[in-house]
Amino acid sequence: MLKRVLQTIAAGRVGSTAELAAALDTSPAMVEAMVEQLARSGMLERVGECGDACAGCPVESCGAGVKGSAWMLTAAGRRYAAH
Repeated sequence: MLKRVLQTIAAGRVGSTAELAAALDTSPAMVEAMVEQLARSGMLERVGECGDACAGCPVESCGAGVKGSAWMLTAAGRRYAAH
């Protein structure tokens, strides 16, 4: 499931915790726990705080706005998601 989280974020198909949870058929609480685990393991990094809109955000493909934060894959996360 962690790999699917990374792949979904990398594909840019989600913009919020709820969207990622729906895409993965799980709960928002589970998404938050997985994102935190991926961050602790160096697969995701927090790149900023999300506001009400993405306009002007420099991140081309971010992940779920978990707890108001934008996340993106690290190099290790991209390698893991690709295999």
